[in-house]
Amino acid sequence: MKKLLYLFTLLISFSSFGQTALEYFQSAYDKAELKDYYGAIKDWNESIKLNPNNSAAYFNRGFSKQKLKKYNDAISDYNKAIEVDPNNAGAYRNIGFLKEFLGDLNGACADWKTAADLGDIEAAGRTSTQCKEFAIKKIKEAKDLYDLGILSLKEYEKLIIKYKAIIMDN
Repeated sequence: MKKLLYLFTLLISFSSFGQTALEYFQSAYDKAELKDYYGAIKDWNESIKLNPNNSAAYFNRGFSKQKLKKYNDAISDYNKAIEVDPNNAGAYRNIGFLKEFLGDLNGACADWKTAADLGDIEAAGRTSTQCKEFAIKKIKEAKDLYDLGILSLKEYEKLIIKYKAIIMDN
């Protein structure tokens, strides 16, 4: 009986420790689905400790941080996801969303273009609409500044080249 109790105690202690990266990942995913982003981040941290080469773990942790309005931390995680998997189109797309939100539409367009080049349809839609509209607006602003004498001809031409490139790329 003592041996049976001892074996049972050993089994419980081993089963309560030693979760795998995949188990932590699944637990984190489940928590995120329930909008428990803090709990999800905790589990993704553990998953990443056990498997630091899992791009999806960084991506999903970034998404949870984004939901918690920790935008710069989310961008860092998305960048890490890209470092692990340079073809992670979703990470480029989400960085684009955050850059747009933070007021850097030019940077957002560059990230959306990369995501679109990797096959992300949503990012392709963003580049063909918002980025072109942004570039057209910036060209008009540059023209107004040139007409007012605020920009030199050289500065104006430089801006026109920059924003026409955005239009042509998208």
